[in-house]
Amino acid sequence: VVNDVHRYGSAEYTCQAVNSVGRATSTIEITIETPPLSPRMLTTPLFVNELKPIVDLINDEAEIEGRIECDSTPTISWYRNGRLIQSDEDFDILYSPIDGRVKVSVHNAHKYVSSQFTCTVGNAAGTVSSKVILYMTSPTKPRISSLYRPPRFISEIHTKLEGNSVTF
Repeated sequence: VVNDVHRYGSAEYTCQAVNSVGRATSTIEITIETPPLSPRMLTTPLFVNELKPIVDLINDEAEIEGRIECDSTPTISWYRNGRLIQSDEDFDILYSPIDGRVKVSVHNAHKYVSSQFTCTVGNAAGTVSSKVILYMTSPTKPRISSLYRPPRFISEIHTKLEGNSVTF
């Protein structure tokens, strides 16, 4: 049983049965055809989780991610400082219709510090946007001299001889 089949859309489904003497499989392709909703039936998309940046300073990467709900297949556009961006060597853009996740991965993130990223999601009923500014602070390297001190003895070494053993 595939519940909420419209959510998963057209796909190929395989059923496999296995017992001690063998295996049997059966595959079916399901095509979901739904009439388009009229604009009066649609609702404007909604950001369930607003955009949030996750920064990896060590690898110079950042991910900006949010989650949407939308009645129909949305039109999704990403902007950096008001200019449309597409997937390329610096950006990977992803949309997951299963969980509504919208994400842009930013490679060489140091080049885009203080940039405003905007995700605009729309359908026939309207559009909605979420914005976030990418901030990166370089990790401060602690000054070794302020954290560590050279070793020193806090008391003189004393020896104690017992039989064939000596204790310091």
